[in-house]
Order: sequence, then structure tokens, then C-alpha cells
Amino acid sequence: MSQSENPPGVKIETFVPEYLSQEVSLEEARNIYQSLGKASASFTWNDCGDEVLTLSVGEDHSTATLLKDRSFCDLVYADNPGEDLIERDGSVVEYPRALILPREKGLELLNVLPDFDRLFESYRWRVQD
Repeated sequence: MSQSENPPGVKIETFVPEYLSQEVSLEEARNIYQSLGKASASFTWNDCGDEVLTLSVGEDHSTATLLKDRSFCDLVYADNPGEDLIERDGSVVEYPRALILPREKGLELLNVLPDFDRLFESYRWRVQD
């Protein structure tokens, strides 16, 4: 079946106060993202596919990682050196400032999907070490 007949879904995970996971359509994921309030969550489009986008969403930030050609890449938002503490996947972690996005940027990325090529070409991605 072609992707247009069976489009990839989005796996949504929340971690606090308890772990919950659900698979929803891309349109449902966009609506959930907008209604999160201050909650944090992880959104993975096309989980286990060859082209994957994962968003981690915190109270006032997001991060974006994609898988393309067997390489993981992070979205670079700014040329800010150093690290900050952020909530990511239910834990507080040190994360490079250059890769911390405004929270609404994650929704912007979801809105580009399912056009993965445009997503990859329209933003600045850095291959993970």
C-alpha cells in the first residue's frame, strides 16, 4: 500500500505524572500539540520508518531530531554556544543551546509533514556525532 493510501501516524508519549503512549493521525497530533498547555510530550512521526521526525516538547521549548539516510540529525535553531537545562522526555537534562527551539517551532515542523524532503531542505540540520 502506498504512503498516500496509508499515511504514517504519530506516536505521542507523555512521561509525567505517568508514562502514556498513543498512536494518532498527523492531524490529530497537530491538535494535541496545540492543546498541550504546559505539559511535555514526545511526538514521533513515522516511528520505525526510514524517514522519522521526533519532537520533544517542554513547557516553553521544543527540540527536533530526524532520521534520514540512516543518520540522525538535530535541528539547529541558533549559533548559541553552551548548554541549558531543559525537560526532555520526562527528565531534566543539559542540552546544547543551539538546538533548543521555541515551543511553537515543533508545531511548525509538524505542519510541513508529510513532505519530508521539504522538511529536510527548508531547515538547518546537523548530523549527530
